[in-house]
Amino acid sequence: MHVVMLSDMETTGGAAIAASRLATALADKDINISRITGIADSSFPTDAWNSYTVFPNISGGYIPKLIEKCAIGSLTRIYTKISEKRIAALLKILKPDIINVHNIHGAGWLPEIISCCTEFAPVVWTLHDMWSFTGRCAYAYNCQLFMKGCDKTCPTAHEYPHTNRNNISSAWKIREKLFSENIDNLVAVTPSQWLAEEAQKGLWKGNCVVNIPNGLPLDLYRPISRVDAKNSLGVTCEGPLMLAAAQYLFEKRKGGHILLEALEDIEEDVSIMTFGMNTIEIQDKKHNIFNLGFISEDNKILALNAADLYVHPAPVDNLPNVVMESIACGTPVAGFDTGGVPEMVREYKTGWIASDISPGSLAATIDRALCDIAKGYTMRDSCRLIAEKEYDVKRQAERYIQLFQSLMDAK
Repeated sequence: MHVVMLSDMETTGGAAIAASRLATALADKDINISRITGIADSSFPTDAWNSYTVFPNISGGYIPKLIEKCAIGSLTRIYTKISEKRIAALLKILKPDIINVHNIHGAGWLPEIISCCTEFAPVVWTLHDMWSFTGRCAYAYNCQLFMKGCDKTCPTAHEYPHTNRNNISSAWKIREKLFSENIDNLVAVTPSQWLAEEAQKGLWKGNCVVNIPNGLPLDLYRPISRVDAKNSLGVTCEGPLMLAAAQYLFEKRKGGHILLEALEDIEEDVSIMTFGMNTIEIQDKKHNIFNLGFISEDNKILALNAADLYVHPAPVDNLPNVVMESIACGTPVAGFDTGGVPEMVREYKTGWIASDISPGSLAATIDRALCDIAKGYTMRDSCRLIAEKEYDVKRQAERYIQLFQSLMDAK
């Protein structure tokens, strides 16, 4: 079986990391993997797949960045059409049995790319967010426009992925046309049940949507001694240690601003560790802060193990990698009842869920978690057991192979 994966990035960002883990697991099961990306960004050499870039002589994604900055509908259409021809030429050479699409909006492409792919093989579109069935946004928050038709009244048009307000309606209609064609060989996979339900409320209604949770290499993401992990990172502190992390923690949908307010109301003194681009600065110095910055995967695993608690303050999310990674390392999670988070964070099994999305509720939940941990409710064993049962990347690969084979048999 030859599977071609199409995505905007290869290894950078949460969606690309999830796709890379799946690609590696599929390759381990003797599936031939090729990857076509819009932006050349591979950060490590691998024998698991062969890589192809749509525009190999243009590095750094300058065209997608220009399109995003200008938000010009006509330029996006032209770039998408040119990309379609390049992708079609590659697919003609590669002759895939299955095409597995992941995030594409980071490459500046419109969903019309999917129609091109269905001409060559059945397409499984792995949805990492809501973008495939909205006029432009990755997460709709409380907006319901995507169910009937997004337009220039979009409440988040100024946020990433950027689109000129006047182009939102036409962008939604492009998606509507794609799904109205009832393409038999197009299937969606959603990592969370929440996203499957949202997709079926919108333009995926009437199309096949399958829920397959993402997976992890559990031989890497596993519990180790907290003391050893702290020592390896050079983190020295008394009392509980809390972790918060994201590539851009203070991006609106990552919730860093909510966490910062919540820290002011936490009753217990706690040390806080972060990794990612942003850092936490607290003026009153009530809490010890350890900002690790961008770190290697090995050090990320150490950080997840060093913490007594991982806090995920995102007000919207799908099935976040870092929550899954924390659970696999035996570290419970405090987060909001939003998106796919409660599918992972289960009271007194893998963590604590805040009653509402607010700094006060998050602070109260963190206090409750720290109190439980002090009493010995670490949930270390139950976290690991759930990870082994539900988030093994080998199991994820098996489920994808079953889906791929069923589509091939139906041809």
